[in-house]
Amino acid sequence: MAQQSSDNGDAVSETRLDRFVLNGRTGDLSTVPWKEVVSSEPATASGWIKELYRNERPEIYPFLLALRPSLTPYCMSPSRWAIHRDADLTDIVMDILLEPGIFSSHQGTYKNAQLGSLLLSILECCLTYIEHMVLKDEDFELDGHHSSQCIGNVYANTGRLCDALWDSRHLASKKTDLQTDTLKDFAGTAINCVQSLFNIHENLVPGTLDFSMHAAHCLLYFWPYDESREDDVDAMLTVEYMLDNNGSRSSSAREDFIHAVLAGHENYPRDLAKKLSRLLQNEYLPIESTRRIVGFCAAFMLASHYNPLSKVQLEEGTGLVYGLVVACQRLMCSDSVHHIRQALEDIVHALFHMDRSNFVDQLELCLGELNFVMIISEAIVAMLRGADYYPQGLNFAFCLLGPALVYACRIQDESPPRLFRETVIYQSTASIWHDKMRTLRMIQTQNDAHAADKAQAISIWQTFGWRMGFREGINVPADRVSVLSDESAYWKIPKRCFWSQCGCSFKAVHRMRVCKRCWRALYCNADCQSRDWEAGHHDICQSLEREHT
Repeated sequence: MAQQSSDNGDAVSETRLDRFVLNGRTGDLSTVPWKEVVSSEPATASGWIKELYRNERPEIYPFLLALRPSLTPYCMSPSRWAIHRDADLTDIVMDILLEPGIFSSHQGTYKNAQLGSLLLSILECCLTYIEHMVLKDEDFELDGHHSSQCIGNVYANTGRLCDALWDSRHLASKKTDLQTDTLKDFAGTAINCVQSLFNIHENLVPGTLDFSMHAAHCLLYFWPYDESREDDVDAMLTVEYMLDNNGSRSSSAREDFIHAVLAGHENYPRDLAKKLSRLLQNEYLPIESTRRIVGFCAAFMLASHYNPLSKVQLEEGTGLVYGLVVACQRLMCSDSVHHIRQALEDIVHALFHMDRSNFVDQLELCLGELNFVMIISEAIVAMLRGADYYPQGLNFAFCLLGPALVYACRIQDESPPRLFRETVIYQSTASIWHDKMRTLRMIQTQNDAHAADKAQAISIWQTFGWRMGFREGINVPADRVSVLSDESAYWKIPKRCFWSQCGCSFKAVHRMRVCKRCWRALYCNADCQSRDWEAGHHDICQSLEREHT
């Protein structure tokens, strides 16, 4: 590295950036080893970005690509970050990102989506460190004027950056003319930036990041396109928090927000529906996350005016109706029943507000093996039971039974009685109809209105059963002991609950537990296993054990 003299006669190191400026900013930079520059001269990173951008030099691309890995938490120490912070790296990058046209999708312009995406990835790293400083992480300390100024500038520009990202949302779906690897992670990078900005705001001045800044809009819109964290729902949890705590408790504010996001791009409702359905059917997603996704679906569907999400039609077995029923079965059969009533209410709301023809088209897959009737009956019981019973939700649930009955009657009319009784829709309903009738009759009412709703529920459930040939007290199914699978390898046993009275006794779409004495029977949870044990499975286990001995 060349030496030059300072005013006081001391020798100072001359950087590559100094030589570039002294040569009139016209030198050849095509052979500059940018990784070496980033490593040996980190204090010049901000200057290089300013000079290369201001002079529209194409070398800004390889420079940013070399700088980005060095800014990750794995590669940068607090002392190295202090160098970038003191050189105003965050402010310089954010100022460029706030310029008009920096995310342009047109080819042939210096400002374009590739450049904007690269700069955004640099800002993502800077915001991560600032977030740590604000949260007072043990590895990063607030150290005087430079840190305070850096945080203050980020805080002041949060709204403008979120607006810029919202205006560039077309890049998330990767439909631009500049389709390259540079844009691959644009949605995930944008989410990380907004999430960090939100955390910084909440720690400095809670509740000030309102909807006018479009932070929640960005999180919700970019979420379906974030491929780096397919099963991550943190962005949606932040949106939920903002809905509840930032002046948007009114239903009209929520509706305006949801409709603004759904109208963000013509393909967005379909992309969102795909993401929601995938998560709803993911048996490895934590139960609490599944419950929250169900709540999000209900919030989307509850918008009173035109909702394009309710009309989205996906391939068979991937639609929202199927996903919601799968998620509900999993929630009901989990060992944790926390908030199950709220989940049932949310699912009833979401299904009731689906486009009617779309709902009916998807329903046939759910009526038989997934025991849709059992889910609705559980919802009716849950919303009728207790002092805080829910009359409106009951009416929604009653309406959802209608298409199920129409389908069952059509199958009944097309089949001889003996064959109809062998259908899955008949057998799955028979396994729960009598038990639910007894449960409804045993519910204690609080007042005359509650008693009237109970009577209506009993009448509707009776009518539903009578049309399919069920009568109270006649041919009541007993607790049948499970029949062991012929499959000796338990992981090959078709997934269903072996307790005959379970709603999943025909098909289960969630993880199962196996009896660890015989290894030939699967159950949804400990309760199903205990009931089947009492019904006689223990005799089978002991007999099989003696036989092996």
